[in-house]
Amino acid sequence: MLEIYSSKTIYLAGTLIPLIVSNILHMIVVKKNWLSILNFPINEGWFGKNKTYRGFIVIPLVNGILYTILNWSESYSVSEFNTVINHNFSINNPTLFLFIIGGIYGLFYVIFELPNSFIK
Repeated sequence: MLEIYSSKTIYLAGTLIPLIVSNILHMIVVKKNWLSILNFPINEGWFGKNKTYRGFIVIPLVNGILYTILNWSESYSVSEFNTVINHNFSINNPTLFLFIIGGIYGLFYVIFELPNSFIK
């Protein structure tokens, strides 16, 4: 029982830590005004002037990189899991697969943050 709990905790940490760190790094990018070329609102009328394309680019990219690094040791089992999921579509490169999954997590985060900005 303890083994199952610890593996779920490790999996949860490997999923949440990249999101937390990528959001912190995004705030550093915002504070330093890096990538200012992407600093224009998605839709100022709906989401305000602070919801910019920079976040939609930075968070998924950084999250993909961090997710790959933190889950590197599990990369071969993830690759096997991927081939079991769908035999028609398979990414044989476990590092690329981890980067894509991390990027998707980051993209989902920023997409699900949009209603919060809309309500404000």
